[in-house]
Amino acid sequence: MFQPDVSVHHISQLINQEKPRLLSFIRKKINDHSYSEDIYQEALERTLKRSIQGFVLNDPISYIYKIANNIINDYYQKKVSEDTVCIDDQEVHCEKPQPDRNAEMNQKIEHFLLCLNQLPPETANLLVMRKVHGLTISEIARRVGKEPKSVEKRINRAMRSVLEQIERGVPAVSKRTWF
Repeated sequence: MFQPDVSVHHISQLINQEKPRLLSFIRKKINDHSYSEDIYQEALERTLKRSIQGFVLNDPISYIYKIANNIINDYYQKKVSEDTVCIDDQEVHCEKPQPDRNAEMNQKIEHFLLCLNQLPPETANLLVMRKVHGLTISEIARRVGKEPKSVEKRINRAMRSVLEQIERGVPAVSKRTWF
């Protein structure tokens, strides 16, 4: 039987326990620290609202990190869309990257994703938790139920493998076993 009050309360407790790490994650992503609490509050509100609507959140912590990341992306999109023009010096400054720079970045992202897909799924997830979500080795180890040293070694090997593939320019299937 679905009991929204109990699950919302439980989710709220989990998120409150995660608040210091989530705020740290947000502060690492944005330079405006005064806005980090606002992002946290908005992410919390969206997560709880989603739960109240009856959606089952299997991993509410991951969900709130995704929501926070989306809010941060929206924040930067608004910031980047503002163009600056300096008429006195006859210079035009535009915050948006040039089309060739966009194409280059898209290629790098595609290449990185190809390299990441060459890793075993569990190893790729460890790397994403560390480099994208900013979790510590201890937090990751706790979440996956492994020893921190083991997690650290796997992440380091995975990072070396991805960097080697990027340097070669062609993603290759890794022959290394990660376990």
